Amino acid sequence: MTDRIKSGIRALQVLKVFATDCSASTAIEYALIAAGISTAILLSVTNVGSQVALLFTTVSSSF
Repeated sequence: MTDRIKSGIRALQVLKVFATDCSASTAIEYALIAAGISTAILLSVTNVGSQVALLFTTVSSSF
């Protein structure tokens, strides 16, 4: 076999291994889950922060 055919066969083998690898899709799934959780935390903290600021304003204006 010529070197060109050998390198083509090797490239196809590498492509086959890459196509059957599932670790990248798992990493993407975990990243999406982390993004969803962080968005929920951010919204919760923002809402609670607004309520706490309103509470402090109410308390300070009552004196």
